[in-house]
Amino acid sequence: MRAIVALLVVLGAAAPVRSEDGATFRARCGPCHGETGRADSMEARALKVPPLQDYKRLRGMTAAEIAALVRRNPKHAVVTNVSDADLLEAAEYVTELVRVEP
Repeated sequence: MRAIVALLVVLGAAAPVRSEDGATFRARCGPCHGETGRADSMEARALKVPPLQDYKRLRGMTAAEIAALVRRNPKHAVVTNVSDADLLEAAEYVTELVRVEP
């Protein structure tokens, strides 16, 4: 029994840690896009950022495609210090956000 518990602990520790609640998105993208992607932050209003839900093309994109789009977009130059893993995690959250109609 101890061997099984030890194996589960080791496997659990080796598994990638993901933020299912969108913490990476809120911390890294939320200041400009709003915590829910609805562009309801003061910065979003000042920058006239439209809600992510308005970008219908995002609905058909994978998280990897969204992450690549962010990396290529000059408006997102501030994310150069975001790791690929964090960007992908945030993009995965975006795929969930854009499934919801505004």
